[in-house]
Amino acid sequence: MPGSRATLPVDEGLPDAAVLIDPQSPVLRGRLAELAARSTGVSIDDVDRVRLRYLEYAPGRRMVVQYQVTIGLLTLDAAAVATPESDPRLFGYPEDPALPMLSRPAEVADRFGIECIEPTRLAWVPMRRAALRFGDVVVKFYGDTPDADVANQRLRDVQGLIQTAAYRGGDGASRLVAQGVVPGRTLERGDAARSARAAVELLAALRRAPIPDLPVVTASDLIDQAKAPIDLVSFALPAVAQRLRDVRERLMAVAPETGDAQPAHGDFNVGQLIANHGLLTVIDVDTLCRAPAAFDVAAYATNVVSGRDDDWATLQGVLAAVTEASDSEPLDDLPWFVAATMLRRVDRAVRRLKRDWPGRTRQLVEVVESLTDALTGR
Repeated sequence: MPGSRATLPVDEGLPDAAVLIDPQSPVLRGRLAELAARSTGVSIDDVDRVRLRYLEYAPGRRMVVQYQVTIGLLTLDAAAVATPESDPRLFGYPEDPALPMLSRPAEVADRFGIECIEPTRLAWVPMRRAALRFGDVVVKFYGDTPDADVANQRLRDVQGLIQTAAYRGGDGASRLVAQGVVPGRTLERGDAARSARAAVELLAALRRAPIPDLPVVTASDLIDQAKAPIDLVSFALPAVAQRLRDVRERLMAVAPETGDAQPAHGDFNVGQLIANHGLLTVIDVDTLCRAPAAFDVAAYATNVVSGRDDDWATLQGVLAAVTEASDSEPLDDLPWFVAATMLRRVDRAVRRLKRDWPGRTRQLVEVVESLTDALTGR
C-alpha cells in the first residue's frame, strides 16, 4: 500500500526478526500491550501506535530493537532482544537486563552522594548504555564492564587538558560513571559548518594533550569497523552488496600508513559537543585513541550524511569549513579518511528503520562511491 514500510529479507537464523520490526504485527503489539499492562497495573488489550526508534542488527546472530509505544495518553519506551539461542525478550524502560542499576536511581544517587531527586533521562540505548541527569550531575550506565572501566579512566585522564565535563566519580562494580553537567546547547547537524573553527581548535588542544596508554587506530582498523555496517546493508539490500565490497577493496588498496598518530577523540561529531557562548565542550571521551589528525576531522564532516537529498552539498560545505579552519594543521590523507569514515555510516538509514530506508541507503552508497571514485581517480 502507499506509504507502507519496506521490509527486510527473511532471516533464517533469527526467525522472530520479521515480527520484531513490524509495528503492525498483531503478535508484537499484543506483547507490547502485555508489557504495558504489567508496567501500569492497568488492563490493556491493544496499543495505539508502535514507533521503531533504533535497531542494532547482526543478521543471523543478534537483534536489539527499541520502540516508543503509545496507548492513549501513555507513552512507553520498550525494547526487544533476540538471539538464536533463546526466545525474544521484551522489556520496558527503565528495566534493562544489561543495565540493572537503571531501575534503581535512589541507589545510584546514594553511591555518588547525589541528592535523591527524580532523574531526567538523557539517553537510552538498550543493552548498551544510558545517561540520567540528577540535578547538576550526569550518571552514565554501561552494559559492559570494560567499557565502563575505559570511560572512567579516560575522563580522569583528560581533566584539565581539554574542555570536557568534570569527573565526579565512578563505580566499576556497577558500571557507572558520574560527571558534571555541561551548560549550553548540544550542537546539531546544521551547526557543523559554522562551528568548524571551534571544533578544529578543540581537536588541536586534544592532539597536544599528554594522555597515556591510548590505543592506536590504524587505517586498517577503520576498514574493519566498516565490516558490520557493510554486512547489514548487504543483507538488507543485496543489490548493493557487491558495490560495497568493491568500495571496501578499493579503499584497502590505497590505505595510508598510520604515520603520526596523535591523541584523537575517535567518535568526533556534533552530538558530542556542547556550545556555550562560543566555547565548545566535548561531553564524551570514552573513545579516545591515537590516530592521524585527519581521522577526527573526517568523522566530524561525515556525521552530517544520513541519506538526505542534500547530503552531498552539506558534506562538501562542512569539509570546506574544517579544511579552512585547519589551514595551519596538516590533514594528511583527509580524502581517504572521509571515504573510510563514510563507509562506517552506510547502515544509518537501516539502523533507524526509516520508512524510506532503501532509498536513503542507496543515497549513502552513492556518496561513499563518489568519495572513493574521487580518491582513486575512477
